[in-house]
Amino acid sequence: MQRIAAERNLVETTFLVKDGERRHIHRFTPTSEVPLCEHARSVASGSLWL
Repeated sequence: MQRIAAERNLVETTFLVKDGERRHIHRFTPTSEVPLCEHARSVASGSLWL
């Protein structure tokens, strides 16, 4: 995920990762993983309903 975020070179890239019945959200800048914040969680979870 870090490599993909670096290739995209955006301020932040969010990934939804499925683990069995659960889903995990990971956010990356081009150089590191960053802690999750509420607006990223809301947008990522909202995209599951599209």
